[in-house]
Amino acid sequence: MNLIFRFIAVIAYIQPTIGSIGHYVSYVYRATGFWELHDDIGRKIKRFSLFVNILISKSTLK
Repeated sequence: MNLIFRFIAVIAYIQPTIGSIGHYVSYVYRATGFWELHDDIGRKIKRFSLFVNILISKSTLK
């Protein structure tokens, strides 16, 4: 049996590199069908469309 999941938000931590600090970004799915990228360093919200299906088998969830 395959399960279908719909991601509505993802939060990621970007590791620091030499001369910089780490920071967080989030991708948020809006009801309008678009994704938004929120970056704690940037002031502007980036909007884009992306459609991805991810199939995960039941054995993967163990």
